[in-house]
Amino acid sequence: MDEALAGATGQRKKDAVADAINRLLYNLVLRCAREDGVRRYFDLGVWTYRGMTTVERAFSADLVSVAEIAEHPKRIEKRRRRAPDGAGGVYEQEFELPVWFDPVAEGRTPMHAAFSAVVGPLRDWLGQHSASFPPVVINLTDGIYTDQNPAPVARDLTQMGTADGNVLLFNCHISTSADAAITFPDDAQAASFSGLKRELFDLSSPLPAAMARQAQAKGYQLGAGARGYVYNADLVTLIDFLDVGTRAVQDRMETS
Repeated sequence: MDEALAGATGQRKKDAVADAINRLLYNLVLRCAREDGVRRYFDLGVWTYRGMTTVERAFSADLVSVAEIAEHPKRIEKRRRRAPDGAGGVYEQEFELPVWFDPVAEGRTPMHAAFSAVVGPLRDWLGQHSASFPPVVINLTDGIYTDQNPAPVARDLTQMGTADGNVLLFNCHISTSADAAITFPDDAQAASFSGLKRELFDLSSPLPAAMARQAQAKGYQLGAGARGYVYNADLVTLIDFLDVGTRAVQDRMETS
């Protein structure tokens, strides 16, 4: 994760990932905010994995409500972004961004251990929310696993579920290469995949219809049975991937 991210003008992968997750959490908080405060529409968990077998949860508990996340950022940073000025031009606008995560990178990729750490908390959550939209597990990695094959644990995850469907597992490979990203492929596109590319595809769940529509609205061309998988992602694709993986759930919860 210390290498430069493809298409990010030298930005390191770990910095891009931390920034994307902080922005995602902030957008979730904003979408759940009402006059009386942030509604408890979601429970979220974030685990980091590195070294030989190190897996650590990022929050005070395995899964916490979006309302609690809103109350406990590490700090608030001032950022700048380009915004339209209403006259055909742009200007730089200052805004405040809560920061929950700082970038960290440390060697190996214990993906099996990371998936295993999620099984228990999800099983407990499912026991209390049997009628909810099924949980979505999003795995961000920049390389092949360095411990055991995670496929058996991934199958355990995706065999659990609610009355509304099974747990969804999406995978995003973050790239240093300038080659084009492979986004939301279907079985026909994956026929030529091999190695890590094929393994991550096989672990990934098909996109539900609502998420497929979100991806299509962003301009992605999807075949039948497209999966929640991106290989060789650059910064723009990473942000789109996170948005597609969470937006349909947000819309569902906000209208329920």
